Amino acid sequence: SNKPGKTVLISGGIHGNEANGMFVALEFFQYLKKHSELFSGTIIVAPHLNPEGFKKRNRRYDETDLNRTFTDKLEHPLSKQINEEILKKIDYGIDFHDSGSTYNLVLHARIPKNQCHLKDFMNHLEVPFCFIRDHKNGMINDFMNKLNKPFVTIESGGNYQINPEQIEKQINLILNILKYNGNLEGLAKRNTTIPIYQRYRFKAKTTLLIYPKVKLGQTIKKGDTIAIAYENDIHNPIEIQSPIEGHIIALNPHNLIKQNEYIFGIGQCQKKISKIQIANPDLIEYKHICL
Repeated sequence: SNKPGKTVLISGGIHGNEANGMFVALEFFQYLKKHSELFSGTIIVAPHLNPEGFKKRNRRYDETDLNRTFTDKLEHPLSKQINEEILKKIDYGIDFHDSGSTYNLVLHARIPKNQCHLKDFMNHLEVPFCFIRDHKNGMINDFMNKLNKPFVTIESGGNYQINPEQIEKQINLILNILKYNGNLEGLAKRNTTIPIYQRYRFKAKTTLLIYPKVKLGQTIKKGDTIAIAYENDIHNPIEIQSPIEGHIIALNPHNLIKQNEYIFGIGQCQKKISKIQIANPDLIEYKHICL
């Protein structure tokens, strides 16, 4: 733009098997070209930060998770190049992801703990949930926030597919943040986001036929029915109940679930880890995921 303003990065594809971020960046770029007169400052759009991973539909760059190479030393050649050519020039950024696997994630943001400079930024980020996690050395998000430059990870979807409705929501999310930062004309909306401090992953211990009874983002109570499952006996439906209260933050869209595959995930707002007792321990196992 010829108008002065902040410099922002809209990126995707740092993990080469995550279609959501690539499509969000590409769709936003088309919108940007069509309405360029409305924007100010410099907007950098990078749909494929990891081109080698994209070619192989692989999360990694060669054998390296590129989103773990943004350390203080920047020893990886590609992360060093991204820093020199892009990151040093920007004032803030949004990096888009998905599960990179066979399950779908609810639309949410991820930010490190104790980032005071992100507080007002997050109030204008139109997502229903925000995962508050520990600092992880090497992530582009943490690398930029250590420099006090607002940088947020957005996750949505997965299963190597895109959801047009979710893509549209993420485009609107970008537009609202650009308004908040003065890169786009208009008044930014404020948003209330539910913080998630604990995350639990539930996997199948054997092959199951699953009929989900919940949707992504749904609030659940302990004892609510998550799904009806069948193992070997089609005359014996098994009710899978939630062992805790919380929110459905991940869901496998497939009905035939193999051993060790993700069935569903639950997020909780509380900071204390819950004690969980599975009603069907022969069919399902869980893991607490450290945020």
